[in-house]
Amino acid sequence: MRLPLTGGCNCGAVRYEVTEPLVRASYCHCKRCQRRTGAAASAQAHPAPASFRIVAGEVRKLAERSLQSTASIRESVHMIQVETAATVAATQSGADQVRGVTELMAQTATMLDDSILATVQQQSAAEQVAAAMAQIKAEARHLADEDDSPALAPVEEAVLTLEQATESILMRGASSDSAPPTAAKPRAALAPS
Repeated sequence: MRLPLTGGCNCGAVRYEVTEPLVRASYCHCKRCQRRTGAAASAQAHPAPASFRIVAGEVRKLAERSLQSTASIRESVHMIQVETAATVAATQSGADQVRGVTELMAQTATMLDDSILATVQQQSAAEQVAAAMAQIKAEARHLADEDDSPALAPVEEAVLTLEQATESILMRGASSDSAPPTAAKPRAALAPS
């Protein structure tokens, strides 16, 4: 057998060739093959894979269009894969950013809690100072009542200065947390006896 084997349809519109020896030959007796050939059996040849090709005619054009379509489909699939990978990367980036924002919010909440605690502690300390000053004032009055000493005037001035400073601290603390000031009453200086 000389290769390539060539052949075609009776009208010549389709031409083919086989470039390798046939693998096997057979007969088929099915109704479809009987109708197709008009005989009791249909003789068939089985070429080796990739050794049969259409060299002319409509079927060749169809095969060429199939190859072009396959290439186009392959390119579309590749583009879909690239876009899918980009979408996955963008989604991952968005998730990372959300995690970052969540961590920042948690840190901000912690810092705010610490700030509130510091303000409460500052206000408590100022109230303690105010209470201590009230005790000093009471003791100074008591001493002034017992003894008409002119040395008490500087103590009274110091108490007045401390009271004003404490009021200022309490007012700032109260305005920062919108609570009414606890020691916002004006304090009068001790009158010299």
